[in-house]
Amino acid sequence: MLGGLRAGPLHQDDLPQGLATRDGVRRLVLVTCGGPVIERPDGRHYRDTVVAYATPVD
Repeated sequence: MLGGLRAGPLHQDDLPQGLATRDGVRRLVLVTCGGPVIERPDGRHYRDTVVAYATPVD
């Protein structure tokens, strides 16, 4: 069971350091695309990168 879910949009260049680590509190980190789709010359892209954190419930 997971609790303490936090999520929010970020720009890909602003991703937090240490998303994948074996140290510290156990957690699940999900990184995915979000926000509106933006048309660019090189194709379609999502505006945001969404990072969701969940920690185990004792």
